[in-house]
Amino acid sequence: MKKLIYILIAVLFCGCTQNNGHIGPLFGSWLLESLTIDGVDDPDFEPDHTFWEFQGDVVMITRTFPNYEKFNCVGTWSREGDRLTLYFNNHDDNSGVGEPPYMAPDWLHFPASGVFEFDVIKLTSSRMVVSRIDEEGRPTVFKLRKIW
Repeated sequence: MKKLIYILIAVLFCGCTQNNGHIGPLFGSWLLESLTIDGVDDPDFEPDHTFWEFQGDVVMITRTFPNYEKFNCVGTWSREGDRLTLYFNNHDDNSGVGEPPYMAPDWLHFPASGVFEFDVIKLTSSRMVVSRIDEEGRPTVFKLRKIW
């Protein structure tokens, strides 16, 4: 019985914070600080209202609104070297591809669904800069700061 108590204590105090294994510096919540399209700040972008969150192989991009309202876009992700890929082509029995919560974040100029590849320009424990070529052929740069 004493051994079982020690095991339970060890499990409680050594629990995994990164489900499905260690994913490196991407783990956590990132605040999108800036968005530029073709070298120009996006005039419709509202800083401090978009968050990218990574855990396991799931990514959630959230937009916040006044009165504590928020809109979540849930996808999956993979990373190979300096290539980050976000997959917004998931579905379940209640929601199809491109439907909430599996739709891509349209306020960031993504189509409703698809696979989006980014070049990782910078990735440290506190800063991330990624870029992609959008559907109109314009380079788009996202600058993020880790908040936890």
